[in-house]
Amino acid sequence: MAKPETLTESHILAALAAKHANDVWFDHVKLGPTWGATRLRIMDGLAIKKSWASPCFTGYEVKTSRSDFLKDEKWPDYLPACHRFYWACPRNLIKPSEVDDQCGLVYVKANGKVYTRKKAIYRTIDEPAGLFYYLILSRLDAEQTAIGPPEPPRVRRMRRIREFLDRKADCRSLGYALGSRLVERLAEMEKELELTKTTLGRWEEEAERLNIHNAYHLHQAVNGKPADPVVAQLPALKRQLQQALDRIEMVEAARAQETAPCER
Repeated sequence: MAKPETLTESHILAALAAKHANDVWFDHVKLGPTWGATRLRIMDGLAIKKSWASPCFTGYEVKTSRSDFLKDEKWPDYLPACHRFYWACPRNLIKPSEVDDQCGLVYVKANGKVYTRKKAIYRTIDEPAGLFYYLILSRLDAEQTAIGPPEPPRVRRMRRIREFLDRKADCRSLGYALGSRLVERLAEMEKELELTKTTLGRWEEEAERLNIHNAYHLHQAVNGKPADPVVAQLPALKRQLQQALDRIEMVEAARAQETAPCER
């Protein structure tokens, strides 16, 4: 058997990522939470096929030394997290006959080419919710730090806690402030509305008493000017009343929105 090529893990992972260019690819995927874990497993690579009808999670364990492969006993823990599982290594580092029947084997060449020496069987699995949660968070972190250096985990965690508490406090303070101001403004506008209604009613009673509506329209038709100052003010008073009603509706709508639960 020819001597295996000397390749690094990063070289092999880059070749696998290129092979799965049409899939969703992740490096170094945790299979569970870090805190409190007694047997935390980290899969070297995971490719997710973009398909609802025939989903497929393909996991990879990378080996660059034969001794590391021979003493590896953790690979069975990866099987529940993927439909197909492969060993990935430089050419001839691992023999196909040394690979378990549940696993496959791919060789990676120095030029980045990947070819299958033993195809992995497809196994039905329960899609792991914990794995999905980790992948979402890791992708979110990658997008947030794409424009700058990554934050240490402890710093990132404290920043998120502070942001949450700041949003919560700001929302509560804003609700209290808006609530009190809206109540005061609503009371003022209700007084304004009552005053406008009273004024309008008084002018309408006066117009009716003098029976000048017909004279107003007649005079307006003749020379375009109202016949009486009382009638001339009626349109303006009606507009004021409508404006007051519109403002009260806006305030009541704002109060209803303000009393809704604060968005977290």
